[in-house]
Amino acid sequence: MVFSLYEKAGQMQKILVAGATGYLGKFVVWELSERGYWIRALVRNQAKLDRTGPFLEPSVKDRTNKVFIGEVTKPETLKGVCDGIDIVFSSVGITHQKDKLSYQNVDYRGNKNESLIHPHLNLHTFR
Repeated sequence: MVFSLYEKAGQMQKILVAGATGYLGKFVVWELSERGYWIRALVRNQAKLDRTGPFLEPSVKDRTNKVFIGEVTKPETLKGVCDGIDIVFSSVGITHQKDKLSYQNVDYRGNKNESLIHPHLNLHTFR
């Protein structure tokens, strides 16, 4: 993975990883923590941070600095998720439909909800 992140003079960058308990999210959290970034994990189920996945996804419970419990499909649960955050990395998406949610609900609207929660923030990057 290649990350090109902005430097913040004399301060550790704070990154929100949305979908941190999923396949991609766990690898992103692991890599960012290896590189010394401060990480807030946005998750629906905090217990999943401690589980390894069936495809060698690592446990990332000890790799996050803060956990924020919320659902991207429910904007009211995201209040404050971006507070103090410099970069948002979203690995939110569904691989199969469940909970009567569609790809449109999660992949499009969920990610849109994240980016619109605090439009006044001067986020360097939303990926």
